[in-house]
Amino acid sequence: MYKLYDNIRKRREELGMSQSKLAELMGYSDKSMISRIESGQVDLPYSKVIEFAKALKIHPVELMVGWDY
Repeated sequence: MYKLYDNIRKRREELGMSQSKLAELMGYSDKSMISRIESGQVDLPYSKVIEFAKALKIHPVELMVGWDY
């Protein structure tokens, strides 16, 4: 599952997006939650994966490539 968090970080960086901007798009109050998510400290439900995919302009399946269930 950790690959998901790495994919979120990589896609954010591909877009040149800061953690603060992604936090804003996701409705988080600051970038600390994005940092925790990208480091694998927070488990995300599938519904949140879909929200991240929309914010990162990518298909949810692409974020989940390499995800071990």
